[in-house]
Amino acid sequence: MRELSVLIPARNEDFIEQTIASILKNRRGDTEIIVFLDGYEPKPPIKNHPDVKIIKSSTSIGQRAAANAAAAESDARNIMKLDAHCIVGPGFDTTLMSDHHPAWTVVPSMYDLHAFDWECVGCGGRSIQGSKPVSCQKCGCKAGFVRREVFDKRNVPPTDYWVIDQTFVVSEDRYRRPSPYPTEEIMCTLGCCFFMDHDRFDMLGGLDEEHGSWGQMGIEIACKAWLSGGALVLNKAAWFAHLRRTRPGFNFPYKQDGKQIVHAHRYSMDLWLNDKWPLAKRPYKWLRNKFQKTQ
Repeated sequence: MRELSVLIPARNEDFIEQTIASILKNRRGDTEIIVFLDGYEPKPPIKNHPDVKIIKSSTSIGQRAAANAAAAESDARNIMKLDAHCIVGPGFDTTLMSDHHPAWTVVPSMYDLHAFDWECVGCGGRSIQGSKPVSCQKCGCKAGFVRREVFDKRNVPPTDYWVIDQTFVVSEDRYRRPSPYPTEEIMCTLGCCFFMDHDRFDMLGGLDEEHGSWGQMGIEIACKAWLSGGALVLNKAAWFAHLRRTRPGFNFPYKQDGKQIVHAHRYSMDLWLNDKWPLAKRPYKWLRNKFQKTQ
């Protein structure tokens, strides 16, 4: 039995090889990687490695289903779901496993990923990732640009605190101040990375595919953690960096159909606000009241 399986559901990803390389470089325990290729083939193909298991689907089954299928291939004691456009900090795995409780769902500290720069052929000036520039902001020339890989966390503070706002979406908690303790309870997370006991993941029903492929995943992770009688905990001693698709030039790997987003939101609201999750030991009102001061 392995100590940890890192589950990576992947579709139309530009940086899957770099994500895998970061995990292999920075793991310190008996950690494997399980990649679910959801209806696509990376080019170039993922390099063979004894601790990297590749599962392929000829058609796309969706992010939630892909993560569940990857978990079903794991016999490890712990699982960590990670998006396919991330890096992890040194010893992320042993840090998460050493400071952990069986009833916790744990999130490492989250930084923004600086994946690449555009370098001007004329003057060598650089601009941070996004769409390929038309002209250089430094020299004004249009000689062209070359993409230079960086793949490091950005030198800005991490974004660790999230809440479920009044519209039932995940929003950054800009008012909360970090405590001096290495672990803290948090209301919500984005869903791009989370860690827990494998048995707990199975007990919680994995990821609820009735939501659809994408959307409301952070709220699902948070509500299952808290309403099951457990906790959602931030571990600031471990970190990962995630490529946020908030700049031009980055497309979501899954089509963001408006109907699908609306369905996920409505389904999520009905499930949690109306206390319809059958495994709940606490009502949603309990969670709202616990973090009321931070909303």
